[in-house]
Amino acid sequence: MTNQPKNKDPVAALWAACYKGAVAEMSEERDEDRPMPFRPREYAENTIFIYGPFVSERVGDMMRYYGESNYMTYGVFEEQMARVTGNELMLRINSPGGQIDEAARCRLRLQMYQQEGGRINALVEGMDASGSTLLTQLADQRQIADMGSMMIHEVRYPLDAYGYYDENGLKKVAQKATALAEYVVEKNAMMASIYAESTGLSVLQCRRMMTAETYMSASMAVDKGFADSIFRP
Repeated sequence: MTNQPKNKDPVAALWAACYKGAVAEMSEERDEDRPMPFRPREYAENTIFIYGPFVSERVGDMMRYYGESNYMTYGVFEEQMARVTGNELMLRINSPGGQIDEAARCRLRLQMYQQEGGRINALVEGMDASGSTLLTQLADQRQIADMGSMMIHEVRYPLDAYGYYDENGLKKVAQKATALAEYVVEKNAMMASIYAESTGLSVLQCRRMMTAETYMSASMAVDKGFADSIFRP
């Protein structure tokens, strides 16, 4: 009988093998053969399209390889920002959120644009959830479609605690979980402060809404101060 290494999840190993195979196939294909992220610049001038989840560049490459065009990486975002001219831009948003660090980088880029005198208008077309709300709440004017939705919740991070562990392995997992918990507490406080500043609610109110994972219709988003008005063409 073959001895299997400790603390290895066979499912995770299978996914890792699939990823390596996909990367090998991707390297053999021409770049123009793969679908590009969806960002129809020809339809609107000075418009940033935030469609799909925020993901890392590596995950974005995988999604692109498998034919998915609705995703947002910082690279895609910066590419769109580089085409903006003038001092006003429009954010069109339909995103479930995604990786908070990637969304935070995009938010910082918009803050730099505002510091240079730029004005941001945001339109929530469908869903504006989790990390994507960081960008919406930064806008000078926030509109939401009459059938649009918003959602805020607590920050979540993957722990990667899969498989079977011996005593030392479990201690390491516990240490990592403790460190992540302290990190997430600070991130939650920061996000609650961002929401409080943009909505006029108290930090405690925003924190409670995050804990409850609050979904808001267009009218609720306006009532709570997460949007300024409902967009009706």
